[in-house]
Amino acid sequence: ERPTKPRGNQQEKTIGKRKKFYKPKPKKEFPKKYQTVRFFEKRKILRKIEQYEKRIATAKLVAASPAGVPADSPSIETLEKELEKWKKDLIYVNFFPKKEKYISLFPKDNPEQAEEQRAKMRAKAEQIAARIEERKEQNRIAREKRAGRIRDDSESDSEDESKQEQSDGEQEEDEGDDFFL
Repeated sequence: ERPTKPRGNQQEKTIGKRKKFYKPKPKKEFPKKYQTVRFFEKRKILRKIEQYEKRIATAKLVAASPAGVPADSPSIETLEKELEKWKKDLIYVNFFPKKEKYISLFPKDNPEQAEEQRAKMRAKAEQIAARIEERKEQNRIAREKRAGRIRDDSESDSEDESKQEQSDGEQEEDEGDDFFL
């Protein structure tokens, strides 16, 4: 015989039990919605970073040459500041919270209106990036400790003391043992 399906009140009870144990998955509206925008902005930013790195390299070569720097070329410091700006924009795109509405770096209309929100989100993205870097460093140190590459000062002191005690004990044993003499 086949088991019968729950009907009526029984079915409502089983659905209620399922709701207790199974949480609904959060909606992924914003990541999907802004995925292409973020992708293209990231590409634009990466291109700009490459351009500025090349410009800095050529500016350094020109500065090192005997002919000197032309008057109309920007200084290396200004180029490096622009490069840092673009790197911060890359951090903004990479670490923007995915559950929030994305604010474009290159808006088509009303760029002044979004600038304030963008500044707040830049700060938030930089904080997230800093936390991630901090955790990476902590994880690296923990891995090295587990592998035995790095020891705590307290561990190394106690190990040195135990080695000293062992060597003292071995000397006492050697003095009392005449078998091999």
